[in-house]
Amino acid sequence: DGVTVAHWEWCALDGAMWSKRVLVTCVVWAALVAPAAAAGIAEETGVTGNSAIDLSAFLSGLLFNGCICVACLLAFSLLRLRVPRVYANNVVIQKVPFEPAKSFFGWATASASVSTEQAAEVVGVDSAMLLEFSVLCMRLSGCLAVPLCVILGLLYSLLGGNAAGEDHLGTVDMGNVKQGHPWIPYVQAGIVWGVCVMVHWNLCRAQAKFLPLRFAWLKSLPTPRADTVLIEDLPMDFRSDAELKDFFVKTLGEGSVREAHVVKHASELRAAVDKREKLRERVHEAELRFQHDGCRPQARLRCCGPRVDVLEQCPDTIEELTERILAERARIRQADQNGDVGVNSGSAFVTFSGRRQAELAR
Repeated sequence: DGVTVAHWEWCALDGAMWSKRVLVTCVVWAALVAPAAAAGIAEETGVTGNSAIDLSAFLSGLLFNGCICVACLLAFSLLRLRVPRVYANNVVIQKVPFEPAKSFFGWATASASVSTEQAAEVVGVDSAMLLEFSVLCMRLSGCLAVPLCVILGLLYSLLGGNAAGEDHLGTVDMGNVKQGHPWIPYVQAGIVWGVCVMVHWNLCRAQAKFLPLRFAWLKSLPTPRADTVLIEDLPMDFRSDAELKDFFVKTLGEGSVREAHVVKHASELRAAVDKREKLRERVHEAELRFQHDGCRPQARLRCCGPRVDVLEQCPDTIEELTERILAERARIRQADQNGDVGVNSGSAFVTFSGRRQAELAR
């Protein structure tokens, strides 16, 4: 466990260092390269600024998307009450920390009351982090987008110099600032730095909240999942269960490896197992239909074969396939024991006796 936690702490530090490097690179690129690159790209592609009718198009799109969002929320609120098995199954099976109210918008207050830790216990760390990412995006939008749109929009509109002209949509962006304005570009540069600092601070805060959940999840992994390692690109000399196990025993010590299994080439075995499962499903459907209608279903077991009684013919075919599967498994095991590496692939699963040995093997 200590090796695992140390590994993820190193990853967190390395990620923080890389985020700072990316931040500095983006700022330098925005200050030195972006203006010239943008001008050249605009000339090459023929991209023009906003026109006088773009404001109405923007407002129409905003209204349409807003109506879709409201319709989805209303539909979910209604379907949650009408079809709870589909839209509120965790509530039905009582897998939630508390039950939301039966009202039309009862899910909203319940969702706002659930913490990230509670969500991780119910739906897992990955789903909880997806919710936390959505919360992070909303927090950034609330802290940056709304104030910046209001402050900068008024600044560009009132003091920019009306460079946009008839472009009403452009009166609230940088396009309304006249060339050579004495001080607005410096304000813009300072705000860019403020946005970078705020985003970086929120990301580090979210990562600090994520790491304890990740560590707790790693420590709670059950055996054998926590102790098993996938190994790929095995050399030909180690493409054997016994040889692979001996290698790790010699490397990590006696008793360090519990099991070692090289993945086998078993295309015929897989085809037989898939065919048997399909026949079992067909027999199950035929039994249900026979109980409901009282007639024995008939079907073609092969593409151009005759129609046969499913309940009479399929059990015999399933028994034959079972014998073929057992024989093929025995053949593969015997070939592996005889040292025939042709049945073994270059991948393997090794289960160690503890977490420490598994992490050392990685």
